[in-house]
Amino acid sequence: MDTFLRQIVPKSGIAFLLVILFALFSESSPQAAEGPGQQALADGYETRYRIRVCPASWKGATLMPDDPKIAGNVVGRPGKLPDELVVVQTGRMPRVIVEDGPVRALLYYRATSLKSVIVKSVVLAPAPDKAAEATRAALVVGSAVERLEARDGFVRIQTSAGESGWVKADAVGKMYLAPKNDSRKKTSEKLSGYGHGESHPNRVSITKGSWLRDGPDGAVVALVKQNNTFFADNYIEPGGWLRLRYYSSWGELGLWLNVNELAFREGTFGDLSRKGKLFWLDRDAGRTVCIPWKIKPSSKNDFVGQLIRPGKDKLTYKYEYAMGMLTLTGPLGIGSGSFEVLEIMSCGSQCLQVGGNRWYFSKKVCEADRIKGVR
Repeated sequence: MDTFLRQIVPKSGIAFLLVILFALFSESSPQAAEGPGQQALADGYETRYRIRVCPASWKGATLMPDDPKIAGNVVGRPGKLPDELVVVQTGRMPRVIVEDGPVRALLYYRATSLKSVIVKSVVLAPAPDKAAEATRAALVVGSAVERLEARDGFVRIQTSAGESGWVKADAVGKMYLAPKNDSRKKTSEKLSGYGHGESHPNRVSITKGSWLRDGPDGAVVALVKQNNTFFADNYIEPGGWLRLRYYSSWGELGLWLNVNELAFREGTFGDLSRKGKLFWLDRDAGRTVCIPWKIKPSSKNDFVGQLIRPGKDKLTYKYEYAMGMLTLTGPLGIGSGSFEVLEIMSCGSQCLQVGGNRWYFSKKVCEADRIKGVR
């Protein structure tokens, strides 16, 4: 078993980031037909796995996710740490179960990515049996160091500034260090527009028992324990994959769900798009009218396509459909265009409220509302 998994909390209370208290798997783990992720996350996991991880008490430490699929660069520690976490996979990439609100998730931590850091204020000494020089400043807690050698309860270390010396072994611990810079490239958006954006992201209702994955067609890494509304991206990937944004106490988790069935159930925009047309209750020349529009989904992605108003004053918009959200870009071919992110809500049988607009499945229903004075 990995050496890291055998570390024990020192009696002094200066703990490493994660410490295994009992390092044996249960031999009576039940067989799961659906895969290791579902088996690990199923109820009763506490009795199936006997490895326990104790989070360190030092407030600066963090856990890393399975970079970058399940979250961002670093997953921070919650405000109140659990007494222990359950390890469901050992080795070079140990995996733990995290309970957080409506979600039970699997997170990786990397034993090989741990960095040696100072966990209590100390001063470098020239040798284990010699006192530190009074002129030397104390090392800052949390600063990274390199372990060079160990002797009689002391370790010789080297700081990032190149200084070396001896300190007591319990002054050096392990933690994950956040990357200094975000290396991801940022792109500029040429279009102008408005809508939900980051401050009001899409919201999707997910039912209890749904399995969430670490990417499109990825492995199961989380279970929804109760019906809940999640933030989500404003678009759906090819194949029906939607990325949920779950802001857990461990950090933002990027979890994926296939919404092919949900997105095209009866009465949704997906259902409307497959019918190929809609009737838009709109104003034209001072009158309220039901204007027919064609819906032309992309041949490669059912969640992207064009919305076309035929006739003399033809207009074409590009649409991107997400659960409960629609992004319209256009009119295409007229200047630089713009975009709107619109929330989709039901306004009755065969009627969708899209932003401030009403779209109908049939002209008959649209005309009935027009006669009633609905706008």
